Amino acid sequence: MGKQRPQYGMLHKAVRKEWLARYRPGQLCVRCGHPTYYPQDQIDLDHRDDGQGYLGFSHHSPCRTCGQRCNQAAGGQKGQRNWQARNAPSDPSKGRKW
Repeated sequence: MGKQRPQYGMLHKAVRKEWLARYRPGQLCVRCGHPTYYPQDQIDLDHRDDGQGYLGFSHHSPCRTCGQRCNQAAGGQKGQRNWQARNAPSDPSKGRKW
C-alpha cells in the first residue's frame, strides 16, 4: 500500500463523513451537473481546483448520463495543465526537434 497523500488524511475523511450525512440521492455532480446516486454509484468529495476546500460530490464511478468519471477526469486535466506549464519551452521556437 502506497503513502497516503495529505489531502486525503483523517481531516478529509471526517469532512466527507459530515458531507455524506447531508447527501440526498439525486444530488447533482459538481463537475457535470448530472445526478449522483450514492451508494449505488461511487462518489468523491471533490476538492476545489485551487486545493483550498471542497466543491461537493462528483462521480467516481462512470456517470449514468455522460459516462465521465468526473473527479478523475478533472484531476487528469489539472495534472496535464500543470505538466505542460512545467515543461513548456521558454522559447517555443527552440522546442523539441524531431
